[in-house]
Amino acid sequence: MQGIPGPAGPAGTPALSGYEIVRGPTLEVAPFWDSDYLTVECPPGKRVVGGGYDGNSINPYISAPIDIPPIDGRGWGVQGYNGVGIFRQIRVYAICVNAQ
Repeated sequence: MQGIPGPAGPAGTPALSGYEIVRGPTLEVAPFWDSDYLTVECPPGKRVVGGGYDGNSINPYISAPIDIPPIDGRGWGVQGYNGVGIFRQIRVYAICVNAQ
């Protein structure tokens, strides 16, 4: 036999709030395997939960084999390489949420 239900407890802390994608500036990477390291930081009070990079929509030659968040958890960084004979663009982004 089951007893009478008790009162509802207080609301819990949201698991995820303040979701925001922060994009860094677009950078031109010089031709023939030149590379640049790009970073972007979350706004104050937020922490990074992921990130990545994007480039020219017609650009299959930008790669970012080094795609790791900075150790402090406030942003994201990528190392972008250009493997063709013309300038290409790359931009890093961070996925940020409110710090709990």
